[in-house]
Amino acid sequence: MRIIRSIAFFFLTQGVFANVQTPSQTVAIDYSFLKDNNVRNAFLKQQKNNLSFDYKTLEGFTLDRGEVLTLEGFEQLKSLKALSLRGNFIQEISNLGQLKKLITLNLSGNEIKTATPLVGLENLEFLNLSHNQISFAFGCSFKRLRRLDVSYNKIQQLFLEGNGNFLLEEINISNNPLSEIKGKSSLPALKTILCDATFIKDLSCLVKFTSLEVIKASNCPKLTDISALFFSKGNLLFCKLPNLKQLNISEEKLNSKSRDILAKIRAGKLNQPLVINGNSFFNPIQLVPGSRTAFVLLKAYRVYLP
Repeated sequence: MRIIRSIAFFFLTQGVFANVQTPSQTVAIDYSFLKDNNVRNAFLKQQKNNLSFDYKTLEGFTLDRGEVLTLEGFEQLKSLKALSLRGNFIQEISNLGQLKKLITLNLSGNEIKTATPLVGLENLEFLNLSHNQISFAFGCSFKRLRRLDVSYNKIQQLFLEGNGNFLLEEINISNNPLSEIKGKSSLPALKTILCDATFIKDLSCLVKFTSLEVIKASNCPKLTDISALFFSKGNLLFCKLPNLKQLNISEEKLNSKSRDILAKIRAGKLNQPLVINGNSFFNPIQLVPGSRTAFVLLKAYRVYLP
C-alpha cells in the first residue's frame, strides 16, 4: 500500500496531471482586443469570479468611475444590452455604433463631444449623455428611444427628427445654452420635457407636442413669453396642450401678456386643471357642467388640492 501511494505521489509531483482542470481553475481568454487596461482587468476579474463567463454572450457590463480612456475593442461585445460607463474619461464612442442590441446606455460624466455614432442603435430605449461636452447641435432620431438625458452639455440647438422618436417619452436638456428646439415630428408619446437653465425665449416650439404633460423651464434668463401655449375664447382661457398638467417657469422676466395669462389662470378661467410652480389652479364650474361634484372630474384629471 505504501508503495502505491509513493508511486502516485511521484507522478503528481512530476506534473503528469498538471493539465487536468480542477473546479478552481479557469480557461485563459485573450482580452488583448480591449485596449484599455482598466477595462481588461475588469473582464479578467469577472472571469475569475465566474467560471462560465463568456464575453461573447455578455449582456450587461458596468465600470463606473473606472478611469476608462478608450472603448477600442468594445465592438466585439455584440451581445451587450446594457452598458454603464459613468464618470470616466471617454472621448471617442464610434465603436459603440456596432452594438446593435444595446437597450440601455449610460455615458454620463465623460468627455464626449458628439453622439452621431449612436444613431444606428435601433434597439436603444434609454440614453444618458449628461455631463459631457456635446456642443452646438444635437440631433435625436431613434426608433425605440423612450428617455433621453443630455443635460449639462453645451448644446445650443436640439433637432428632433421626423423619421424617429415615436416612442420618446421624456427629454432632459436642462443646463445647456439651448436657444431653440426644432423638429418635424409631433412626437406622439412625449410627456415630459425638462429645459431648466437654458436660453429659450418662449415656449412656442413646444406647441406641436400635444401629448406633453410636464414642462419644466425654470431659471431660464431669457424666457419672457409663454403666451404661445394659450388662447382666449370669450372669458375663458384654453391651453393648446390638452394634456398639460404641470408647468414650471420663472415669472420674474415674463412680459405683460404672459403675466395677464397667469392672472387669468389664477382666477380660475383656464378650461383645464394646471399646476404652476407647485400650485394647483382649476375652474370647477367650467370643468363639471351638469355634474354632481367638482371632485369627480378633478380626480379623473389626477389633480389634487394642496
